[in-house]
Amino acid sequence: MISTKVAWDTMSSLAWVQKLPWHNIEKLAKRAEERHFEPGEVLFHQGDLADRFYVIISGTVGMTLPARANSLIAQVVIECEEIGWDAFIEEGVRCFTAKAMTPVRAVVFNGPELLAKCARDPQFGFLLMKHLLRVVSERLNASRLQILIRS
Repeated sequence: MISTKVAWDTMSSLAWVQKLPWHNIEKLAKRAEERHFEPGEVLFHQGDLADRFYVIISGTVGMTLPARANSLIAQVVIECEEIGWDAFIEEGVRCFTAKAMTPVRAVVFNGPELLAKCARDPQFGFLLMKHLLRVVSERLNASRLQILIRS
């Protein structure tokens, strides 16, 4: 587990978290787990149960899809970005495989726990879902551009 102070400092530096009331940041910090991944290490595989939400603190993660003989890097996620939004879909499964491209430090949250918190605290839930909708929209646009470039 990550210390609450380190989690607080880490999470409170993110723009979307700064919009949350302080008591919600504190609750997030208490639920945070710090994880480290080495280059080439898989955070999760496509098709896995989506039960964790990741905030990348440092490093680079490739979001890959299987393609013929190799994997296709669909997107690259960098520090201060999130992956695993599908953890907020009940019984969701991973759409991509996430693989560390460099050493990665991430703060990880239990998706079902955060989803339950959203249900108990609609203000928190609204702010989190609003942010995640922006993340999903940005990722869809990035994927669309990749398709156009490769066409």
